[in-house]
Order: sequence, then structure tokens, then C-alpha cells
Amino acid sequence: MKDNPDTHTRECGLQCATSGFGLIAADGTFLKFDQPGNDKAVAALKASKAKDHVRATVTGERKGDTIAVRTIELK
Repeated sequence: MKDNPDTHTRECGLQCATSGFGLIAADGTFLKFDQPGNDKAVAALKASKAKDHVRATVTGERKGDTIAVRTIELK
């Protein structure tokens, strides 16, 4: 996904619910979401009407290779 995120649709993203979500940081590092963050990602994707080119603003606290998600806003 990192090399071409636009090839992954909203439906594809929803299929990741079992394996978990994350984000690609500005420096290219992949950060896994904590479990509450995974739950927020699923809720945001289900509420979204976007079919593809899904982007998100995520706030939270980085803890190693994980982010404790506070908010997710899809664009």
C-alpha cells in the first residue's frame, strides 16, 4: 500500500479490519493503530461515502511503532 495508496479502495480498507490499520508517516515509517484506533478507523470508513483516494488526518500519541489514536478524520 505504501508505494501506491490510491490502488486501495474504501472497500479494500474495510477488509483490513481483521488485520488492523495504520498510517504512513511523513518520513515513510508505518505506524500501527492501537485497538481503539482500529475501531475508529472502521467507524470512519463505514461512515464515508468515498469509494477511493481515501485520505485521513489522524491525531494521537506515538508509542514506538504504534500510535494511540485520539481522532481520525477522513477527507
